[in-house]
Amino acid sequence: MKKLLLTLALALCAIQPGFAEHRHEKNSIKAQYEDIDAILDKSLMPPDLAEFQIRPEFIDLLHIDSKTYQNELEYTAAKEKKQYYFDKDGQSVDAPATGGHYREILGTSADGKPVAQNFYQDSGAPQTAPFILIPGKENDLSTDGIDGRLVWYNPEGKVTDIVVFSQGKRQGGHLFITEKGLNMIDFEKEQSIFYSLDGKLLSHIDQQKEQEFFYYHSGKIMLIFQEKDGKPYYRAWNEAGKEVKILEIAPQFMGAYELRQEIYQSVLKKIEAALEEAKNHE
Repeated sequence: MKKLLLTLALALCAIQPGFAEHRHEKNSIKAQYEDIDAILDKSLMPPDLAEFQIRPEFIDLLHIDSKTYQNELEYTAAKEKKQYYFDKDGQSVDAPATGGHYREILGTSADGKPVAQNFYQDSGAPQTAPFILIPGKENDLSTDGIDGRLVWYNPEGKVTDIVVFSQGKRQGGHLFITEKGLNMIDFEKEQSIFYSLDGKLLSHIDQQKEQEFFYYHSGKIMLIFQEKDGKPYYRAWNEAGKEVKILEIAPQFMGAYELRQEIYQSVLKKIEAALEEAKNHE
């Protein structure tokens, strides 16, 4: 997990909120938006939302923990669960290590792949749900050996991250789960998507197009920002779908903006903590 977080940290620096902040520096809502009509851009178009909807099975996972998780993997249980040990840096060791993890091989899938689960060494609590490994990667704690969905838990058993892998390669985005909401980061597409805790689309950033989109809880488009030559351009709609001046939807936007910021800061704090921990162990 640590290796993955270090990789994510580098990419996160390039995919971060920024476009909406142009209107967030003044003191009042009116002051923030009174001059923005000069850069209204009616050519900005809402995207196809199909690719931004969160997977239904991911939503189901938000309401469970390590104790209530229902394993859907079919496998033949091992007669004896072999264990592998890792230190606090994720390096393979021969014996249990304080602050580290251990892995149990639960059995074998129908196509002969190991089915495993990782645990916190000190407490014995699950660190992941059961998952499929690439044969030969039993002693590798990195995600290079994962072949399928991987669900992480914190020490208290709450789901914190969900990622799908194929032969060790990430498929789609990395879903971070915080107490405020969700953040799906797709580094290949350079997109960062924010959701409320019930999985409703809140905002998404397209770094390649230098655009940011905000949505009502109903899923309808609220606001589009785009950076052009250092200036923010926008297009706005009310919840009925009528195009309006940005001042008319300022309270709704501010609510969405502030929630997005809280989610983003939670994810950033998590990744920065992983970076600091890795630095301390060098």
